[in-house]
Amino acid sequence: MPSREIEDPMAIIILSGLLTSAVLNPLVLPTRSPSCGRFAAIAASADKA
Repeated sequence: MPSREIEDPMAIIILSGLLTSAVLNPLVLPTRSPSCGRFAAIAASADKA
């Protein structure tokens, strides 16, 4: 089938992207959250106390 030449590599790239994001999200987001949004206000009030 000629379309398999494109579908197989594309499937590998899509699945590897999903796996990478699933692994990196729990590692990266907690380190970024103190500097974003409501967590920044909580951290600032904790520093003043």
